[in-house]
Amino acid sequence: MPKNKKTINDKRIPPLLRLNTMSLTSNLKSITRILMRLRSFLFLSVATISALVFFSRCLPPNQGCTDVNATNFNVTASKQISPNNCVYPKLVLQFYPYWDTTALSTSNIYGTTKGDTFKILNAQFYFSSVNLLDVNQKPVAISDSILIYRAKDSINIPLNILLNSITTKEYALFSISTAENYTHLLFNTGLDATSQQAAPGRNVSGNPLATQSFSIYDTTNSKYYFQSITISRLSKGDTITVYGQQTIPFDFTNTAASQKGFSIAFRFKVDYKKLLANVPTFNADSATLQKQVWSNIQNSISLLQK
Repeated sequence: MPKNKKTINDKRIPPLLRLNTMSLTSNLKSITRILMRLRSFLFLSVATISALVFFSRCLPPNQGCTDVNATNFNVTASKQISPNNCVYPKLVLQFYPYWDTTALSTSNIYGTTKGDTFKILNAQFYFSSVNLLDVNQKPVAISDSILIYRAKDSINIPLNILLNSITTKEYALFSISTAENYTHLLFNTGLDATSQQAAPGRNVSGNPLATQSFSIYDTTNSKYYFQSITISRLSKGDTITVYGQQTIPFDFTNTAASQKGFSIAFRFKVDYKKLLANVPTFNADSATLQKQVWSNIQNSISLLQK
């Protein structure tokens, strides 16, 4: 070996310098290994992100209702197929039959001031033109409808009518698509002229204008009665149905503030003791009873709570 060639182990290199040179070489190797690992990690990360982006584009969007006013609003939905995907809150009316402060029962025996005893077997009320008014006295635009069949054709009418009976307490009517402050709840007893054209036998069960187990239709004059009450007269040993044709408007003020995604429910008390307060005896003829029973209908229905 030539005398002028030096190696890293040359004894003529100071010991401290030889140590630093060896340490630097070791560090460079460590840094190289770290950089190689970092490059591999970055490659895998980029590949993973690219795959996720690719597959997310291939997967269909999360479909559902995107309207916050709907009861089935889906916060994770990114696409809505059509407005029909959404289910909106309803106006719900609930009627609870009472005799004074006690829940009415068809098995209980009640009495008149003249000592007559009787049972109330059934009672029915038609309510129509149901609507809400907002703070600007603007009614809800009713989009829901109900199909009714007439003698020779059919027609859609707004879903704002119901037939209340003592056996059914809750009625869901039209949808409320936006949350508002409502100051009035309105409805009438009875039916309008269009509803009166329905043919009971042609309408399906569940339709308020279909044939009922306790008939409320005057076949002789082809018209609906607006109210009926069927009473078992224990003191006479017979059963009588008293019909009414009273059209009375109801207006309940300071009623409700709706919330997004929630139905508005109103609870009513129907007090049959007040309804029959003007009936001294059930031994009277049908025409007399009709006047006495239905003259107090407005006082018998009150709003319990929203």
